[in-house]
Amino acid sequence: MAASTPRPETIARLMRKLADRMDDQGDKVVRRAPILAARGWPTSTNGAEGGRSSDATSSTERSALNPGPFDGVDERLRNQLRVAFWVSMEIHASFDLIMAHASDDDPVPAGTGPCQVVGCDHVCNPRKNPNDRLRSGYCRRHYNRWIRLGRPDRGLFERFTEAEDVA
Repeated sequence: MAASTPRPETIARLMRKLADRMDDQGDKVVRRAPILAARGWPTSTNGAEGGRSSDATSSTERSALNPGPFDGVDERLRNQLRVAFWVSMEIHASFDLIMAHASDDDPVPAGTGPCQVVGCDHVCNPRKNPNDRLRSGYCRRHYNRWIRLGRPDRGLFERFTEAEDVA
């Protein structure tokens, strides 16, 4: 996933918040949006800008030429809800497609894990080094030793190899 794409958990958290908000306020917002769109944005709210202007246009003309944030808010909301619906459906379809056809393989590479020899602290990680992987349950050093000794009983080898290394 590209670095600029938010993680699915982040998107899900935001969608849950939006879903809660839509449950609580959705109907009110849908009813109020056309009222705000029809009302428009006042050119002056408290007279601070002055009722008169040196501009040759009237306040009605200025309002029409400089749309405010509520102009078309009802249509924008309808479009956003329509897009949200279709995007949600498309994401569901993509999840279904990927999960139906993707492999259920374990994402941990084969050969990853701790050596089975008692006392060996080595953990093989082929992601970091492709040559550092478990072979028959042993790290490279113990696997080579097990082969050199003629593949003795694994239980005895795993218990007594480290003791021999220390001695």
